[in-house]
Amino acid sequence: MKRIYTCLLLLVLSFNGTAQIRFEPGYFIDNHGQRTDCLIKNVDWKNNPVSFFYKTSEEAQPLKAVIDSVMEFGVPGTSKYIRVSVDIDRSVDVITEMSSVRNPVYTREVLFLKVLVEGKAVLYSYTDVNLVRYFYTCDTSGIKQLTYKTYKTPEFKIGINNDFRQQLWLTLKCPDISMDGISNTGYNKNDLVRLFNKYNNCFNSKSITIESPKKKDLFNLNIRPGVCFSSLSITNSLTPVRDAAFNSRPGFILGIEAEFVMPFLRNKWSVIMEPGIMFLNTGKEIENDRFDVEYKSLEVPIGIRHYFFLNDRTRIFVNAALNFNAAIESGIYFKTGSKLSIESMQNLTMGAGCKYNSRYSVEVRYGFNRNILLNYRYWNSEYESFSVILGYTLFMRKRVCDILSMK
Repeated sequence: MKRIYTCLLLLVLSFNGTAQIRFEPGYFIDNHGQRTDCLIKNVDWKNNPVSFFYKTSEEAQPLKAVIDSVMEFGVPGTSKYIRVSVDIDRSVDVITEMSSVRNPVYTREVLFLKVLVEGKAVLYSYTDVNLVRYFYTCDTSGIKQLTYKTYKTPEFKIGINNDFRQQLWLTLKCPDISMDGISNTGYNKNDLVRLFNKYNNCFNSKSITIESPKKKDLFNLNIRPGVCFSSLSITNSLTPVRDAAFNSRPGFILGIEAEFVMPFLRNKWSVIMEPGIMFLNTGKEIENDRFDVEYKSLEVPIGIRHYFFLNDRTRIFVNAALNFNAAIESGIYFKTGSKLSIESMQNLTMGAGCKYNSRYSVEVRYGFNRNILLNYRYWNSEYESFSVILGYTLFMRKRVCDILSMK
């Protein structure tokens, strides 16, 4: 069983060389103002990059461009970055490291800022792991950070510096923008993009929001029936004659998978949770005794999934999960009438599969060993499984962030 699974997993991983994020039409401008149209490896950066890969043609080898040599680059309709020397406050929000000073502490850095809105007023963003900062410029003014900072007060409470609202009020003067509107603006992408678009439209300035035109599936709900081939062996350290092995008996599984797709890196990563029920009934005769196994288990694998896109309709994936499980009215029954109660423990699972048209999927999954006889001192067991699981997406939620921003 392990050999079969290993071969399947290696086969899937072998697609890594051809199923990477694609190079898409883009451009960059160098330090001399020279624009180069090219193909850029669009990884939908979560963190603002300091470099990127590009190709001059489909057949050409990838080249690396770094921030020191590029003034601007982008993938039209998806993202645009400009290089600037700007003051940035990197104060952290972690309580144990939080500053006790209300005012930001700026340092001068050269960064690629992501352009969110273009027009009379321009909005930029910078993300570095858990740090998120927004910058702006209006007309010919220089690029400045919108001030937002959490800090510890002398009373050991958390204070918030929301001076960005005063900056917005003084800069975005427009009949359509009220003080209440500014006061209700949060330090987040959706609120700020909406405000800057309103300001640009107020002056009949062409306001351009730069984002991917593709709607991303950020949450999927999938029904997941399948067949589970199990391998179970039990041993007794006092009476080895009662040892038994049950090989590759098929059982059934039925689960509902909730998949939360990460809104960055081109939808290649997701968090999965799949509550389900597994059924196994098997038996075996050894000499003058008989063993009957009735095993019903609530399975809740929680893990991560990584996709490799083959084309617009087909993608393959690998996932790993920690499987939390609990036996339900399960046991190993002997001919003599005695019974061993089954109690499960967590185990690891790994899977690989293919999804088509964002609806249909098939997965093979291997469940590593878990002991189902935890409550017995002299009994031990090894339970492993190999599953084939079909999937159908019942529900897809797109652009969750848009819904949340309406609250």
